[in-house]
Amino acid sequence: MKGTEVNGTAGVSARTFDTGKVRVEIRGGEGELLASFSVDPGDTGLAARAGEAMENIAKAGRDAAGMTVEALDELLEREVMRTLGKGSQSEGGADDDIFRVVRPTAVSADGELFAAAVLSAAADAVLPEMKRRQERMAEAARRYTEKYAKADAPAAEDCARAQSSDFSADRR
Repeated sequence: MKGTEVNGTAGVSARTFDTGKVRVEIRGGEGELLASFSVDPGDTGLAARAGEAMENIAKAGRDAAGMTVEALDELLEREVMRTLGKGSQSEGGADDDIFRVVRPTAVSADGELFAAAVLSAAADAVLPEMKRRQERMAEAARRYTEKYAKADAPAAEDCARAQSSDFSADRR
């Protein structure tokens, strides 16, 4: 029996399935890749998790005096990975290169925490798609209500005519 050949590889068949995920890359000042990961714009819980993570990161910043850098790194990594819907790299759950080059506690020249930069980049990546989906939902709702408003219009017109004829009969 002869195997399938796709792209010159015997016995391998390839197919692409678009999950809609967006690839995010964070680059340094000289263009070097600092982090890359994927996010799902259809993940409606992402915004809520990001808000919680930012609150937890701010709280960790206030409590950082009693923490080691390693413990703070672990906490921030866990918050970011939970927000993105992934297991932390230390748990072996992430296939993305988020914190392999730069640790979560690293601070940029303008004072931004790297963990916060990752969350901000994820939000920037999903917001346009979320807006498009909200617009599509609003348009579908408008079409739906318009369709039924037109279906009910003749009955409303008949009712209005009946009321006006009753009114004109009362005037006689």
